[in-house]
Amino acid sequence: MNEEKMDEEEAIAIINSAKKGKKDPKVAVACYTLTNIYKTCKNAAKKVNKSASFICRWKKIYALPEDIKWCVFKGDISPTKVSYVFDIKDPEELRELVWAVIDNNFTEDQIKEAITDRRENRRPIQDVLYDRFGLRSEDHNMIGIALDSNTYKELRKESAIRGFEKAEMCQGIIRQWLSTTKKTDLTEITQQLDQISSKIKEIHKL
Repeated sequence: MNEEKMDEEEAIAIINSAKKGKKDPKVAVACYTLTNIYKTCKNAAKKVNKSASFICRWKKIYALPEDIKWCVFKGDISPTKVSYVFDIKDPEELRELVWAVIDNNFTEDQIKEAITDRRENRRPIQDVLYDRFGLRSEDHNMIGIALDSNTYKELRKESAIRGFEKAEMCQGIIRQWLSTTKKTDLTEITQQLDQISSKIKEIHKL
């Protein structure tokens, strides 16, 4: 979701019409717009029928990395759960935790446990996830194909933004690669599947 231009009147109308449980990207833009105009969430809340905490939450969601925002809008992670990670400024650490929450269905207590450990012990979220939950960032596997960590991250970011399931994204890349190489020997194809990782940049051509 690229930054949108929205005037005050439109922002107020969108916020006032926001339904509980509905995850509309425009609500995030509206809350961002209104707090820019009125400087604080408290002041902005006086102009609408929502609380200051509602305004702040959606303003902060707007500020998340693009792919993580779409994880919220698609319902992969709830606004409440993602609100616990707002203080993580490093986007890669943020992604590691959000993905762990989504993939392992972390409870709010588990998220708080991870955040508290990271803050109090001043250590990377990757270490926390491994020590407390046995999760490692390198343990990524898509449809039976092991991907290096950097490739996995790029795939996951693009799949979130483009609205594709991760496995669907992988399958599209594989189909494109196979049609390009025009291989008919299945044994040879299997041996060369590790080259898929280098083709991840072709996502943009899908």
